[in-house]
Amino acid sequence: MPITQADLAARAQINPWKLLEGFTAGDPAEISNLASQFAKAGGDTKASVTYSQQAGKQAHDGYSVAGSPVPTSHVTQIKNQVGSGDKLTKIAGSLDAIADDLYARTAASKNSVHTLNAQIATWSAAYDRNELLQRDPDQPNVAQLKAANRKILADAVAATQTVGKAVDTSRKAYEQALAGHRRTLSSLGYTPPPELNEGTPAGPLPAVPGAGSTPQSNRAWWNSLTAQQRQDLIQQNPRAIGNLNGLPASARDAANRIAVKQDLSSADKRVRDNANAALRGLYNASQKKDPRTGEPPIVQLYAYDARAFGEGGRAAIAVGDIDKADNVVFNVPGIKSDGLSAPDLAGRAGDVYIASRNSDPSQSTAVIAWIGYDAPGEGIPSSEANAQQGAQRLTADLNGLRASRGSDQPHVTVVGHSYGSTVVARAGHDYHAYGPNDDIVLLGSIGPGNGITKASDLNVSPDQVHVGTARNDITINAGGGHGADPTSKEFGAKRIAAETDTPDIDLPYVPAGDYGFGFGGAHGSYFDPNSESLYNVGQIATGHGDSVIRDSGSDHPTARPNTHRDASPHLGSHDTAPHVSQSTGTATTSAAPAPQAPVPAPTNTITAVPPAGPIQVIPQRERVTRGME
Repeated sequence: MPITQADLAARAQINPWKLLEGFTAGDPAEISNLASQFAKAGGDTKASVTYSQQAGKQAHDGYSVAGSPVPTSHVTQIKNQVGSGDKLTKIAGSLDAIADDLYARTAASKNSVHTLNAQIATWSAAYDRNELLQRDPDQPNVAQLKAANRKILADAVAATQTVGKAVDTSRKAYEQALAGHRRTLSSLGYTPPPELNEGTPAGPLPAVPGAGSTPQSNRAWWNSLTAQQRQDLIQQNPRAIGNLNGLPASARDAANRIAVKQDLSSADKRVRDNANAALRGLYNASQKKDPRTGEPPIVQLYAYDARAFGEGGRAAIAVGDIDKADNVVFNVPGIKSDGLSAPDLAGRAGDVYIASRNSDPSQSTAVIAWIGYDAPGEGIPSSEANAQQGAQRLTADLNGLRASRGSDQPHVTVVGHSYGSTVVARAGHDYHAYGPNDDIVLLGSIGPGNGITKASDLNVSPDQVHVGTARNDITINAGGGHGADPTSKEFGAKRIAAETDTPDIDLPYVPAGDYGFGFGGAHGSYFDPNSESLYNVGQIATGHGDSVIRDSGSDHPTARPNTHRDASPHLGSHDTAPHVSQSTGTATTSAAPAPQAPVPAPTNTITAVPPAGPIQVIPQRERVTRGME
């Protein structure tokens, strides 16, 4: 059973979120402003300025919230009725005391609920991982995992009860103090307006922007909401919030995880399968370790729709924090990529994350496994209809990322593999998707698209376009008619080395993994650990395109002599730490200019799970299955 606020509130028989919502609808900033007006009317200019400054601080700290404003237009009328400047000053002092009390109790309650929300997020992640582990048919520790989840749920309920009681106690204490202040005010000849009470109940939730909105307007709308409104929208409308371009990745992730949990109970098997695949993808990504710290990276479900593309499914799983990363990478896969591809494509994104951290430890990177278009299902399609549709969707998501980051823009790299390279190229050609600081990487490309004959046709400088193809990738010779050969000298892109440790022949179309078939050999190995292509993607992603391994072969890579090349790259000159395995994050003894201390041993990422015996980790597939083509 998923851990949700509604479920915890029902089990705890108290709802701290709703209690806080009513409690904080009162506005200390407006009450302080009212106090300032009374002090001014009473002739106490110094107190008036003090109260006004307090109002500004309270509003700045986030305690000016939705609700009916406290009017000040009646101050002159009250002055005429009361007459005494001394009484007006006392009214101001009493109002200021109300504002201070509300401010202090509101701050304490908000902090308690904020801490509870963070704890629930940690518990929920551990709970989800344990549920996923239980679905493994070879899992020997199902009983222990179930016991661990019972303990997690019990702890979450207990914490909800504790915080709920604390918020309720604080609210009642404020109401009692407010009643005393109101009596004092009445004795001074002032009856406060009805808006000055324990809180004006919040109105209905704001409507989520519709299809005609822009990422920029979506961001402005989100920023206009209170923290409680945002949380309520995530809980009550997760499918809209989770896929709304322009919103922070953290909010989208929280919403999409709720949608996944809901889909696990769907009557539609394919929807359930897509939800399970998304969970496994999150799990696979979380098992990666930062090669410099040994810690697991932040993992985010940036987009999710199990019913998209005729239930083929949509997902975008990020390894790294999209909201803060210096670099953001979009990995765009090829044919047969769909919702069921998420486990393997998320693992691939994790390997790119590790490669980027090895490339430049001083920079932060987020890598997105982008399953965002209706990819063709079999073979190499002659039509570009899917690529054109995918290019439009990719452009929309890139614009959404840029809008969400505001003035803090990341360096963006978009990597297209096989048919995905056609999607990436069409996005540049058809929609001007890329900026002057972005990078484009085309790997194992079947062609950039009809009418695209040179790198500058992507509406960027040719220096921003990088192309790599393994010499033994026979798939690119299968045809398809998707424009010019991007590896040719005439195309004008930067040629990068892309050799792998796979055999010299490309294997036939063979079964591979859980969910279908995949091309073997070189065409499916561009993201293999210790491949030249993965190393080069890591360099480009961190802005070190000048440090890539260059392709110095013949004009067409597949015409190279059939000789072995060492695919294990050396570290760039800007990297002085020991080489770390791109698959596991484990430090190795490969040569480096200045070896440092070994990376700490990775810790179990299921940190919130109480000890319950050994936990068997589901082995990650050695080769990406869907979406590698």
